[in-house]
Amino acid sequence: MSRIGAASFALLALACADGVDLDPERDGGTPPVVAADAGPRDAGPSCGDGVCNNGCQGHDDLGERFVNCPSDCFPHDDCGPPAVGELCHASFTAADPVLRRDDCGETDNVCVPWDAIAGRAGEFTTPLHTCVKTCVEDRDCPFDRACARVQVPGATADLVAICVDELAEVGAHCIVTQGQELRTPEGEFAYPKYTDRIVGCEDGARCLVGVGSARPDEGVCALPCGDPDDAACPSRFPRCARGIGTSTQSACVAGPLQLGALCDIEEGGRRSPLFTACDATGPAVLRCLPLPGFPAGVCVEDCGPGDPCVSTDVTNPVECRVVDAATGEGVCVHTNTDGPPDPCAGPGAYGHGRITTRVTLGADAVVASWCTDRIDPALTAGAISSVGRTRSLGEDCRRRPLDPFRCPAPTRCIEREDQSQCLVDCALDDGSECGEVLERIGLPYGRAACVSTGTSTVTGVCGGD
Repeated sequence: MSRIGAASFALLALACADGVDLDPERDGGTPPVVAADAGPRDAGPSCGDGVCNNGCQGHDDLGERFVNCPSDCFPHDDCGPPAVGELCHASFTAADPVLRRDDCGETDNVCVPWDAIAGRAGEFTTPLHTCVKTCVEDRDCPFDRACARVQVPGATADLVAICVDELAEVGAHCIVTQGQELRTPEGEFAYPKYTDRIVGCEDGARCLVGVGSARPDEGVCALPCGDPDDAACPSRFPRCARGIGTSTQSACVAGPLQLGALCDIEEGGRRSPLFTACDATGPAVLRCLPLPGFPAGVCVEDCGPGDPCVSTDVTNPVECRVVDAATGEGVCVHTNTDGPPDPCAGPGAYGHGRITTRVTLGADAVVASWCTDRIDPALTAGAISSVGRTRSLGEDCRRRPLDPFRCPAPTRCIEREDQSQCLVDCALDDGSECGEVLERIGLPYGRAACVSTGTSTVTGVCGGD
């Protein structure tokens, strides 16, 4: 039987962390691609013909292409041939794949057709060709710039390195132009992560251009792995994953992320979700199931008739849960994810423990649940007294969409009058363990009790004086 595709069943409800609904209105993902009017375009020569630079450093005059450059250029722009990061006209072709200076102003610059070498020529209303200064080491660049490695997976032209304005950390986005405007023939914009600086990668990483972005001039900073000459993956990205995005390039990623882990995490739009990828190296084949409205998904394994679960977990049992009664298709879930205190065991991928995540799947609204890794950075827990008064607010666990997954073990995000707090839950009929748990997480107490929150007749939160 073939593996179940991502479209085989739809999410009917959003994820819950320990029974707390996550706010569907908050989305820390990448900026959306929106439709826009391309505006009128004058016929005639553009500014890249030697009269002034191509588009005057990328600017347009009320949506029209420059024709009479001396009068149409903005007063603060310097007219002249294209500079580094600005649009140029490349003579590069598939029959003659050589990078040349072409109309770039500096003699040591080359004009790089980023869309063409990425195999995406013709996808946008204007070609994406820009001037770059190639280099071998930092001293080949101006004093305020650095030499950074660049790679375009599958390209016919090899750019070893280029001079950049700043360096980004591993896992962050990089860009090799100055945020040039890109618009599709349908009038949609492809917005850049950065606007006016060329961004490379630090710490031996390379910019994988065209990966993790809708634009062919952006990519992600990746540490290569898998070859004998590559350095070992660091502790922050310990796993060597086969293939990044649509490329065959192997790179060091976070994790390893197993069944139930949060994947494709991208908050703020600056970091790439490719570095929180599900483990696809086997024996279980995991995929990232998106959580609508949130900048993350959850790692799942499909299962069904003749296709049993391969995922194993020494601390949390796994079984196949059918989500489509007609076909018998389903997903592999953890089965010990009900009731307080949270039963999910194990250190998790980041060493902060695990927390329950529940998702409703399929037309039959079947609940699937997993033990999910608590993620960085960990929040400060709150504290209440044995009669329910606030002793310390701690950090609000609702500021960002995924903050409930940052509550330190064994706390979870609980709504109170003051704010949302990371607190320890308990059974109202037996609060005997509250003292031990509070002491373990560094909250001294003389008297401890399980305090009702007023929202349940079964569970409460641990308080101590």
